Amino acid sequence: MVVDILFLSEAMSLILADNYAFAALNLQDRPAILLGMDALKLFDRVLIDFSNRRVGFDLPKRVAQAP
Repeated sequence: MVVDILFLSEAMSLILADNYAFAALNLQDRPAILLGMDALKLFDRVLIDFSNRRVGFDLPKRVAQAP
């Protein structure tokens, strides 16, 4: 069931939904996100640290960061 669709840009949208994958992984009551390769390729580097349960994203240099 799709709850809402947000268009972030011409090439990227965000879909908020109840997804079976979240229920299967027991994540339905916790913050969770599924990112496709189209979204991941926008970052210069993606770090997945399984032992510390962290994910890191390096923004491209062309992206302005808030002060």
